[in-house]
Amino acid sequence: MPGSTYRICRHLDDPVRIIIFTIDEFIGLMACCFIGFMSHFLLTGIGVGTAWVMLLKYLKKGRGAWFFFQTAYWVLPGTITRLWFRAFPDSAYQHWLS
Repeated sequence: MPGSTYRICRHLDDPVRIIIFTIDEFIGLMACCFIGFMSHFLLTGIGVGTAWVMLLKYLKKGRGAWFFFQTAYWVLPGTITRLWFRAFPDSAYQHWLS
């Protein structure tokens, strides 16, 4: 088809971003800034928030956007993960048995 053009979207799987941060990075940064503001240590809150974002970026490097949720599912006990993952079985059952 010489006359038609195709457009392939390259960024379908990119996570939602607020400014330049992903949702989890933004929430962590804003929580640290808010706690720093409320305790009258705003610059310390900004510094801790920046360190938090850098740590998250380092831990998520090369992994998917849902890496921490998947890790929480496999590591935390079933009583805690049932709050977030109601449709999934307990992570202690790693093999399906009939």
